[in-house]
Amino acid sequence: MAVASASDSELIERIDHALAVLQGKWKIHLLFSMARGVHRHARLLESLPGTSKKVMIDTLRALERDGLVTRNVFPEVPARVEYALTPLGWSITEPLVVLAEWAEENYAA
Repeated sequence: MAVASASDSELIERIDHALAVLQGKWKIHLLFSMARGVHRHARLLESLPGTSKKVMIDTLRALERDGLVTRNVFPEVPARVEYALTPLGWSITEPLVVLAEWAEENYAA
């Protein structure tokens, strides 16, 4: 039986960190919704059928905390809030698409 090398352990640790950033039921949904452009609060909530406003806000805050999303509040009455992917957020979309393609190709297996 082969034992994982130090470089394997480092690779696994980096993957674990990446997966921790994406862990959560709605994070990937929100990332893909925002990849289609800047979205306002209500439009994002519509893209998450079956979730609550609180869960969406908590998820957006986590994505913002991790540097994947920006939140822009416009000084209007009523206040307008828009969310968008940061460059870091955009950089994760390509690996997610590749993962989705892999899943489709290997679904039967």
